Amino acid sequence: MIPKCILTVFYTAVIAVADLLLACFGPIGRLPYRNSADVDEKTDEELLDQCISVPRDEWDASSCPHRLTPDVLVKVVHGFTAGWPSEALAQDLVKNRMNIPVPLIRRVVKVDSSQSIIVMDFIPGITLAAAWPTMGFWQKIRIAFTLRSYVCQLRSITHTRSRIPGPVLDGDQPGRCYASRIFGPIKSVKGPFVTSAEFIKLFNNAMDVATLARLSMHQGPLPDDGTLDGQLWLIDFATVGFYPRWFEYVNMVIDARCEGGLEYDSMWWAIIPFVANPYFCIYDWVSRVSPECL
Repeated sequence: MIPKCILTVFYTAVIAVADLLLACFGPIGRLPYRNSADVDEKTDEELLDQCISVPRDEWDASSCPHRLTPDVLVKVVHGFTAGWPSEALAQDLVKNRMNIPVPLIRRVVKVDSSQSIIVMDFIPGITLAAAWPTMGFWQKIRIAFTLRSYVCQLRSITHTRSRIPGPVLDGDQPGRCYASRIFGPIKSVKGPFVTSAEFIKLFNNAMDVATLARLSMHQGPLPDDGTLDGQLWLIDFATVGFYPRWFEYVNMVIDARCEGGLEYDSMWWAIIPFVANPYFCIYDWVSRVSPECL
């Protein structure tokens, strides 16, 4: 096995070259979006009635989006009492500020005091998880560069809440952190944390404070987060927020170890440190203390 110090040097060098190329030849201009959708003329009440008419067994237990019309999907989100839910705010932020393809949000409709529905464009195609095992070597390299580009853009986002760990919200009140499996299958929610200093205390100050200080937007692209229709779309923003940069790498590794599907082949393992930077030591540390000590 290659020593991690050698791998770190290798990936750091490759990333430096890749980031330079992406800076020189990256995407320019905004992505085109469909001007209208078949729900634009419907009122909120009509949309809610159409949602209610969908048989209960067609709504996935995990709140996966439902294809409501040929043009749009509808997703039910819970736990937000005012304003847009975090998922919608994050998705809209990325759409407006980044050159990353994300579904356009057509509307957010309040159902009751604790539920909303997000109406967004339907993106045809298959998920990256389904396509990855069928791809050739150079196709996977292209996807790796695309994901690296997305991560770099997400890390560059500046926002009034970027120093408050957790989800994207209106105002300056902290929110609870939904961090995939990094806190374990049971302890998947932490916080709220008012400042990054409070978040650091969760890890008993055992990690390098400088590593934790700079927060980035997202937790790491996963195969089920993307859809391919000739280009790679980010479609799932359920747990997106402002977190330490190493969260991306750690979450990608944890999910790959837990899922273990065909999409997590040797090539996927090889691109994880390239996409999210080689935080090998931090992963080793977190794997020893999570979830028991968090």
